[in-house]
Amino acid sequence: MAKDFESFKNENFEKLDLYTTAIIRAHGERHPEFTDIRKSFEKIQTTGVNEDLTGEFENLQALTNDYQAPADTCETVVATFDLLKQADKLYTNA
Repeated sequence: MAKDFESFKNENFEKLDLYTTAIIRAHGERHPEFTDIRKSFEKIQTTGVNEDLTGEFENLQALTNDYQAPADTCETVVATFDLLKQADKLYTNA
C-alpha cells in the first residue's frame, strides 16, 4: 500500500468514520445504499496493509455512482463522497 494512501488514511479516516455514520442518520431512509457504503468503508478502515482493497473500492464506485452525491442530500454527503474518491485514487494509483 502506498505511503500517500496511508497518510491520507491517518489524516482523514476518523472524519470519514463520523461522516459515514452521519449520512446514514440524515439520509438513510431515502438512501439505504449509505449503509452499504459505511460497511465498505469500515472494511477498508480495518484492513491490513498487505490486503487487496480493489474490490471494496469497486463496490464504493458502484454504490456511489462513481462518487456522485444524490441531488437530495447535504454537503456532508458531498464531502464524504469526495473523501472516498480521493482515497480510491490514492489507493488505485499506488
